[in-house]
Amino acid sequence: MMKDWFKSSNDTGITLIALVITIIVLLILAGVTITSLSTNDSAINKAQEAKIATERAEAGEELFMAVINIKTKQYLEEQNKISYYTDKTTFVEKSGFDENKYNIKTYELNQNTNRLRLVIVKETGSKTDLVFEIDLENDKIIYQNN
Repeated sequence: MMKDWFKSSNDTGITLIALVITIIVLLILAGVTITSLSTNDSAINKAQEAKIATERAEAGEELFMAVINIKTKQYLEEQNKISYYTDKTTFVEKSGFDENKYNIKTYELNQNTNRLRLVIVKETGSKTDLVFEIDLENDKIIYQNN
């Protein structure tokens, strides 16, 4: 009797057709995933763009604080504003700009237009050049796409 119970005509299990269908579904899912990761609108690209935007905002905030610090010192010390921006060393010294966090690659002061152009790179970030211009007459910080 025991032998008859094991020899049922309705054997259940994975058939070859079910296995092929499962493999086809997995291949379709893998194809869709690979396509979504490799396009320009992929989640990876969007995350990198968001990281750069965050770094740009942080660097802009750091520059804003530097300009405010210089403006305060200029008011208290009653000196010409341009004297605080003459060179990179004076700017960093007087403004409290954090050079450990941001590397100033380019520092160009145009005294004819009273504009300072800075190219900044965050030391621990994406290493993307962030280009800013400071209008010294209005203390306005402008981000420029390069």
